[in-house]
Amino acid sequence: MAGHAASHRRGRRLALAVVLGAVLATGCAPQLQLRTAEVPEASQAVLVGDFLGKTEVDFRDELVLSAQQGRLMTVSVTDATGAEVPGELANGGTEWHIPAGILELSTQYTVKATVVDRYGTALTQDAAFTTIVPSNVLDYDVSVADGATYGVGMPITITFNKMIADRAAVEQRLQVTTSTPVEGSWSWRGDRTVSYRPKEYWPAGVKVSMTADLRGVEPEPGLFGVENTTVNFQTGNAVIATVDAATHMMTVRRNGVVERTVPITTGKPGWETRSGIKVIMSKQRHVIMDASTLGVDKEDPEYYRLDVDYALRITSSGEFVHAAPWSVASQGVANVSHGCVGLSTANASWFYNSANVGDIVQVINTGRPQDRGNGITVWNESWDSWKAGSALAPAPPA
Repeated sequence: MAGHAASHRRGRRLALAVVLGAVLATGCAPQLQLRTAEVPEASQAVLVGDFLGKTEVDFRDELVLSAQQGRLMTVSVTDATGAEVPGELANGGTEWHIPAGILELSTQYTVKATVVDRYGTALTQDAAFTTIVPSNVLDYDVSVADGATYGVGMPITITFNKMIADRAAVEQRLQVTTSTPVEGSWSWRGDRTVSYRPKEYWPAGVKVSMTADLRGVEPEPGLFGVENTTVNFQTGNAVIATVDAATHMMTVRRNGVVERTVPITTGKPGWETRSGIKVIMSKQRHVIMDASTLGVDKEDPEYYRLDVDYALRITSSGEFVHAAPWSVASQGVANVSHGCVGLSTANASWFYNSANVGDIVQVINTGRPQDRGNGITVWNESWDSWKAGSALAPAPPA
């Protein structure tokens, strides 16, 4: 009986299992269904920059590209030469920053960027923009020439075509370097002119480099510099001539050593040569000197028109050191010229070939002072006064 009961219970369990299997097979339990979302064929990311496609973009500003609904993968910003503008990713890769102050004005830039949306779909976009093209341009001339050799008294002068309202903005873009240390300073000579000179004369044989980094400078609203300039020159021997109107002699020193003393004549009464430190402005092997340029009428007994050799100009108003063979008898004895320093032809030829534009001619004992600005007269000013003319000079104490 016991075996029969056990067999019966096993049968019931087997039957129950069959029934449960049948229930599950009929789908009475919950079923899981999976569906794949549709992915847009086009990228949803968008490249945004309020300067894209525009002209007159301010080259001084920081510019920001951003990706909406995605991230930036690659960004390239180039100018017309293909040179790439540096930049960096920011804000988790959603922004590209072009730092302020590295773009050029009057320049078209091309932008090529790849953005990727949240589905991994990439899109490459091209755009362009152009920086400010100024209508009011700051031009300038530099008094020294690249590769030239000058005398030790030659200043560097920059003359602008416009009045400079913000002198400091311009001056801080000007740099002078030398092969040996030299103390020097810029000094404004007016609203359009700034000059650089060392504290003392340049050393002989020094190499000088002047850089005017003026592209993009804005000395007043709407006025822009558009050109940078670098000029390299050097000085020759230190030639310094001292003209003594009292002794009627000129002493020439080369690198501090007296090389020659020669007889001369200077301006006669009423036509005195100006006393002061002058700089040789130019050299002319032959020039015609006409007194009418000084306002002398052709009927005036003081009128002259002369063919002159070996002429070195030392003032804007017409003083020269030159050959004066007609006054050799007076040279070393009396002052008979109309303001020039006259030498024999042999001595004038020697001095002409010994001195450079920029070398020094100091005239003494005439009783007539040198008027500032009549030629290159920067050495007739104290160092403190010269430095005070810099727009970057510290303000004087109250």
